[in-house]
Amino acid sequence: MEDLHWPLSVLTRCIHYKNISLAAQNIGISQPQISRLVKRIEQELDIIILDKSSPRHSKWTQAAFNLVEIYTRNTRALENSLNQLKVDQIPKSLAIGSLEGLTHQALDIIHRLQNTYNFNEIHLDIYDQNEMEGHFLFGELDLILTSRIPGKRKPKFIKSLGFQTLEQVKNDGLQVLSPFEFQTKKSTHTNKLISNSLYARKYWLEHYGGKGQIPGPVKKKRDKNDLEVLLIAKESFHQKVWDVIQ
Repeated sequence: MEDLHWPLSVLTRCIHYKNISLAAQNIGISQPQISRLVKRIEQELDIIILDKSSPRHSKWTQAAFNLVEIYTRNTRALENSLNQLKVDQIPKSLAIGSLEGLTHQALDIIHRLQNTYNFNEIHLDIYDQNEMEGHFLFGELDLILTSRIPGKRKPKFIKSLGFQTLEQVKNDGLQVLSPFEFQTKKSTHTNKLISNSLYARKYWLEHYGGKGQIPGPVKKKRDKNDLEVLLIAKESFHQKVWDVIQ
């Protein structure tokens, strides 16, 4: 038996109209083409699906409706099986990297994913900007929460989570920097405290003074000089898992 998927899929759409002529007007396939597909189905399956006893008023037979029901039921079963196959291929573990100032957002995302897919393991590591980007570009992280796109190419999976204000602290004392800030900022300040811990930097600035910047909470509306907060997944990230985050 030749492949009847296309003819049957056309029949499934045609059956909603009283005859071939009305079907052709509504589904975008010519009447002669539908007639050929109907004839092919009848020949292949040895059944009559179009009653032509009255040429001007030809109509679908009960066999046509039964055939469409069988085809639709089995097509849905196939789709369900394929969808289940996709679900079965969803990874059982995830590796997530985040800037420390985005930890709350990372935990919210993990909670949403875990409720949907019940991962065996989710690893959340807190990094400085450069270190996290290095791990991501080497394929060691599935998801990252960051303030800039790693590399030069725009990722396939990218989502804006909002905006973050960098609160400036300007008092006498040490200049307090993250390793990323230390590597990228030109500073003439003699005395510096460099730490990859946001908690340590924040505690120092609040209790001992100094100069530095502390990321504030993530918000939806952008103010001047705010940084955009991004969620980025690797190229091979599973689409269904990404859809849960959206």
